[in-house]
Formats: sequence, C-alpha cells, structure tokens
Amino acid sequence: MRKMPALVAALTLSAWMATTPALAFVPPTASVQVAQSNSPFYTEPQSLSPEELNIQKFKLQRLRIQNAHRDWYITRGVNERIDEVTLLKMTGQAERLSQREVNRNIGNSMSIGGLSLMAVGAVLLANLVKFDGSFWYGLGAFLAGGTLALVGESWAGNLNELDGHILERYEAEALIKQYNDELKKEMGVEGISDL
Repeated sequence: MRKMPALVAALTLSAWMATTPALAFVPPTASVQVAQSNSPFYTEPQSLSPEELNIQKFKLQRLRIQNAHRDWYITRGVNERIDEVTLLKMTGQAERLSQREVNRNIGNSMSIGGLSLMAVGAVLLANLVKFDGSFWYGLGAFLAGGTLALVGESWAGNLNELDGHILERYEAEALIKQYNDELKKEMGVEGISDL
C-alpha cells in the first residue's frame, strides 16, 4: 500500500464528511460559538469590589438550616450538607464532643454487658443448664440484662439519635448563629444585616 500525500488524504476526508449523512450538517469550515450575548446563559464578565468579593466568600462558607419534610439538616454554602459532629468541631465544642464520646463508650459497654446477661438468662430459662432454681435465676438475669442494655443505650445517647440528630434544633440554630457571626467579622461584612 502506497502512502498518500497529506493533501490528497485531507481532500478525501473532506469529501467523505460532506457525503456522509450523519456528518453532512457540519460544514468543514464551521466555527462553534459559545454563549452569545443574546443567550440566556451568557453573562458579562463582572468585576467585584473587595467588599462584594467578601460577601460572596461569606455566602459560600455560611451555615444554614434547611427543612426537609418533617426533618431538618445543616448546609454550608450553596448546598453542602454537614453533620452535627462537624458543626460541633467547627464551633469549638471539643469538650462537648469528648464528653459525648465518653458517654457513648460507657453506655455501649453497659449495653454489651446487659445483652450478655440476657444471653445467660436465656440459657438458664431454656433449661440448658439445670440446677435448683435455675428458672428464677434465668428470669432474673434476663430481665436485669434487658434493663441494663436499655439503660446503656440511653446513656450512650443512641436512643436520642433515632431521628438522626445529636443536637436539638434550637442548639444547632444557636451554634450556627455563633459561627456565622464570627465568619462575618472575619470577612469584614458584619455591618451588612441582610446576609
């Protein structure tokens, strides 16, 4: 097979593109224009003052509470969701986080102990291990273990989080207001009230 000169190859490709129905709508010399001034997606380039720039930066970093059906969640900027643990970290609530972790560890340990006691009680109730009064010991162990497991779950805060929140809404609102006020001062836009 002989090599075709570049000019002949280009002419052949041009002719093929013009005669192929799928490519016929694109003229070989067509230029693509992006976002013309009469387009709804076109905006003129803007030049922002330092204050306007700080306002835009604030809007991208501020926190808000959004409502969703019967629930709520926290967003940063346009629509980035953050959880309540992150909110506590952002607002410097380290002591509250460490206390929460200690309570969670103690409560989960109590729950595991309670479930273990329930298992021992179930073995005794099923008469797998027989001795005089094993039924009553088993019943006592089962009920005490169940109670201990529930107390442990409550202590750990796991029962409070059934709705998915570790903070009450009013607590989250107060922390968000504190964070946004500090952010306004940092950005130098604390004088603007409608942000």
